[in-house]
Amino acid sequence: MKKVMCIIVALIFAVSVCACGESKNKGNNAAFDDTGDEFFDISDDNGDTKSDSGESGTDVKKFGGGSNNTGDNGGDDNFTPVELYENKNFTPKSVPSRKNAYKLTNTMNKLKAGETLNVTYFGGSVTSGTGSTNASKNSWRALTTAFLKTLTNGKVEETNAGLGGTGSYLGAARFETSVLSKKPDLLFIEFAINDKYSGISAELCKMNLEYMINRLYKQNPNADIVLVLITNEECFGSTYAAYNAHKEVADYYNIPIVDLGIELYNKLSGSRTELKKVFSDSVHPNDQGYKLYADSMISALKELLVAGTTKAHATPAAKLCANGFSSVKNVLASSVSATDWSLKWWGDNKTYEKETSQFRTSNDLKNIYPKYNAPNSVGSSMSYAFTGNSFGFIGTVKEGTTLTFTLDGGTTKTIKGVSTQTMIEYPVFENISKTNHTVTVTASGDGIYAAIAAFVV
Repeated sequence: MKKVMCIIVALIFAVSVCACGESKNKGNNAAFDDTGDEFFDISDDNGDTKSDSGESGTDVKKFGGGSNNTGDNGGDDNFTPVELYENKNFTPKSVPSRKNAYKLTNTMNKLKAGETLNVTYFGGSVTSGTGSTNASKNSWRALTTAFLKTLTNGKVEETNAGLGGTGSYLGAARFETSVLSKKPDLLFIEFAINDKYSGISAELCKMNLEYMINRLYKQNPNADIVLVLITNEECFGSTYAAYNAHKEVADYYNIPIVDLGIELYNKLSGSRTELKKVFSDSVHPNDQGYKLYADSMISALKELLVAGTTKAHATPAAKLCANGFSSVKNVLASSVSATDWSLKWWGDNKTYEKETSQFRTSNDLKNIYPKYNAPNSVGSSMSYAFTGNSFGFIGTVKEGTTLTFTLDGGTTKTIKGVSTQTMIEYPVFENISKTNHTVTVTASGDGIYAAIAAFVV
């Protein structure tokens, strides 16, 4: 009897050792073998069936993967899956094909070799992780980085260059400082939804993206890029002008697209009721929503990360936008002389600049734009001479204040204030002749307050 008990104990010990051995060190191997991989997948829950707000024929499903997180920042192990419903009659929408896009071979080669991989996430608040309980662990960005870390014995250095409420216009303006200075090997770009909110033209969206792509390739031809598209309640399951503009650029440059918005629509069977469960507001996911976004991103990366020969990315002979940017000049307020406007540090006007102002909360912005020019009184004007084919500015304009811009003494455009604390991108003149120009800015309104941090040419 004692001998039998010893044999049983030995067998239990052997099985436990094997099980532990299988769970360790998935890096540097066939990380794309989906066998037993439950990484945030939606899985059936005993085949139960329920109905939801009139959405008939639905199966209960769960997502979240429990504690099956990997990497240093693998998320919250106490995460509790939320029940979702799959509509059996639902027809999924097609996602952008990556068949003809380049693979992330250069990235994979660095991971397999154990070399340091610099990854930069560039976008708005969804890239930053707004809406999650802990953006450094639970955002799609953090979960994506955690996944990349499982594929290497080397380092994966993450840069979060996301900035809430901003789109590709400011993205182009701060690209040198916020992205190129980090020397990324892999760059994620997510600006389409904020380009929709800002209302910039599709042509300007495309020029901004083209500038970023060409500047990065000029610095590092081997750098990989992934274009990320997201959704909101209004656009759930549909596209919009900025979305199509971003997709057009990605297709033109053969850059892979990961459409997190359409993927989420399909996972939730198009249910807006389910969307509200995984969003903290109309656009920002909660922890569960970010895990669903991460699930789609990781699935895409498993498809795109393929080892091979490292090579520079080929660029088209001509730009998509014939009048596109070859450079973007970010002219700081401190370099512009204006006798009727005062140069100030952010924080000087504490009665106006609220504690939640982006210039107070974003070190990135404060480092790039430490000062601003503000009009001293109604009718105050300042002028700026430049050479270029586009002109705008970055700053804040208080509601009730109007800025009038006059180009070369003729064409005028007005900008009316909409914010009391948010830094906004203001494209003013687009597609003008690439020659010498002068713009004069005049302030008007009651209790005027405007802050121009930089002119963008």
